[in-house]
Amino acid sequence: MNAGEPGPIGPQVDRFREPSEREPREPREPSELAEILGDWMSGPGPLYRKLAGALQRAVRDGSLDPGERLPSERVLAKALVVSRATVVTAYDELRGLGIVDSRRGSGTRVVRQPGSSRPGADGRVPGGRAASIIQRLIDGPGDVISLRHAMEGAVPELGTELAALLAEDLPALMRDTGYHPNGLPALRQGVAARLTAAGLRTDPENVLVTTGVTQALALAAQMYLRRRSIVVVESPGWPGCFDVFRAAGARLVGVPLDDDGIRVDELARAFAEHRPDLLYVMPTVHNPTGTLMSEGRRRRVAEIAAEHRVPILEDNAYDIGGASRPPPIAAFAPRGAEVLSADSLAKSVWGGLRTGWVRAPAETIERLARHKALADLAAPSSTRRSPPGCYPASRRSPPPAAPSCATASTTSPPSWPSGCRSGVSSGRRAGRPSGSSCPDATRAPSPRWRCGTASRSSRAPPWTRPAPTTASCGCRTRSPPTS
Repeated sequence: MNAGEPGPIGPQVDRFREPSEREPREPREPSELAEILGDWMSGPGPLYRKLAGALQRAVRDGSLDPGERLPSERVLAKALVVSRATVVTAYDELRGLGIVDSRRGSGTRVVRQPGSSRPGADGRVPGGRAASIIQRLIDGPGDVISLRHAMEGAVPELGTELAALLAEDLPALMRDTGYHPNGLPALRQGVAARLTAAGLRTDPENVLVTTGVTQALALAAQMYLRRRSIVVVESPGWPGCFDVFRAAGARLVGVPLDDDGIRVDELARAFAEHRPDLLYVMPTVHNPTGTLMSEGRRRRVAEIAAEHRVPILEDNAYDIGGASRPPPIAAFAPRGAEVLSADSLAKSVWGGLRTGWVRAPAETIERLARHKALADLAAPSSTRRSPPGCYPASRRSPPPAAPSCATASTTSPPSWPSGCRSGVSSGRRAGRPSGSSCPDATRAPSPRWRCGTASRSSRAPPWTRPAPTTASCGCRTRSPPTS
């Protein structure tokens, strides 16, 4: 099948396993508890106290249920890659606070807390892989410029387009009820035309407009996942998606990448061993590595998923244009495969638009739309009439990646990749700060990019610098790297 001749729109939906109903609570896997604790090692203080604090927050925000049994000291220490003494002391502190109770033969369990505070009552984001990123968004950048967020302001042309859009379309929009759970028909048509031009034949009924890709992920999680569902993800991968799936009660299985994208040998092995309910990938362009999945790899991913009857959720939100791209994975889907392709204008135009979409078979879109209607009934209409960013003039220009990286490599303390890839992020290995090259560099609290491990190596601390030295250190590039 050629890339320009995508698989049929209508899949045999009944081929795919529906997630089972919620099951009784079972002892939590240590790796799952590590996911819940998130980036607990960051910040000052002894490890045992930080671990106790993270466990306490997990109890307060409901991530750990009353009566739930925690892993033994030895098992949790192995999962977190810390000493057993650290876990023993942390459990002792929690017992002293009345948060857990230990009994011989039944282990350590969470104590039911009368009048427990609601999630976020302590002013912090509930634990998760991306907690430090979300907390930074809430708190603001402070006195440093962080490379944590590979984002910029709106493209210059957006203001003119929005002004014209409101002047020309607002009267007609106001005569309409404004309730379009699937998105305004004109926008769905524009997105369908854009995807068709990219090599993925799409009709408007195959498009659901969302308030960004994050909502698309959340809707897919609601539809496919239940507690103890399995989601196969790329490792490393975007911590925000890890948190979305974990919030739905799913367990994550990480599969490594190579230069062409997710490794298909490991993917097939993971499918056979775990029988997952969903596969999530970022083929264009992967965050945080910047990898662009090859056309051949996309075809094999689609084939393997179809063989194992696993739905695919592909996230293409980090593509800001530039060099030619292979079509989305959905373009290579065999007959009967189920592939959801999510995208947005956040990186290519402006995150403030909150305009995203998911492309899928019409039957799947109908199911997703029912979930979306329960969440927000309809997307705002003022910027949804015509899709800015579906036109070349309003898309962000590709960054001059090579010159930026060449300049930064001579001024930044970490070692940069030998070849910067397209998109908004580029992976790199960071050593410790070099006093001679940039004495005022600091490391900010970091998210964990890998799943299935809580080791320090799974964290990639972004480099930040005080504003006056940013230019000299070469940190403010058109395409800022995300570690």
